[in-house]
Amino acid sequence: MSVIEEIEKSDIEKKIIEAAKEVFLSQGFENTTMQSIANKAKISRTSLNYYYRTKDKLFEAIIKDIINIFVPRLKKIAKSKVNLQTRIELIIDLYTEFIIQNPLYPNFILMEIKMRPKNFIKIISLEIESIDELNQMSININNDLKKINPPINLQTLILSIASLIIFPTIVWPVFKNFEDQSTNDFSLFMTNRKVHIKKMSISLLN
Repeated sequence: MSVIEEIEKSDIEKKIIEAAKEVFLSQGFENTTMQSIANKAKISRTSLNYYYRTKDKLFEAIIKDIINIFVPRLKKIAKSKVNLQTRIELIIDLYTEFIIQNPLYPNFILMEIKMRPKNFIKIISLEIESIDELNQMSININNDLKKINPPINLQTLILSIASLIIFPTIVWPVFKNFEDQSTNDFSLFMTNRKVHIKKMSISLLN
């Protein structure tokens, strides 16, 4: 394959992934068809099958794409020489900014975890468990948490932070219409809320 052909192939794959993201996020996995993805990408079904033969393969590619956004940034946090509180604040910054840029992802991921938990966890595990930096960061955080009085475990901390970040995105369509809501801008809402999320998360350490 020539260099030009490789570039063209890469461009088409990116086009397919972006189209699949849009369709999956708006319709969910079960309601999405390969034909609807092909239509969105403006290619034939035959061309789509050449790159991705099944809907599951496309879904896996999208989850990997999401992970690839996080992992390099998480590695930087893992390698940074900071204390537990600062590390947690950096992680909250990372996840909040991602959700601000991709507000449809939380609902989509929660729906897929509910509908197909084993498949979702399998993909995540294969992509993340082999990354030494993240495993070491988990160990370090867990060790720091054991020193707190009373001690808390890593799972409790993760669930607490995740709920503080994700729940607002779920209720936002209703919440933004409250009469006393000062802004209906999601980005500003989450940016302001980030301060509260940090305070609540750090309070678990005190």
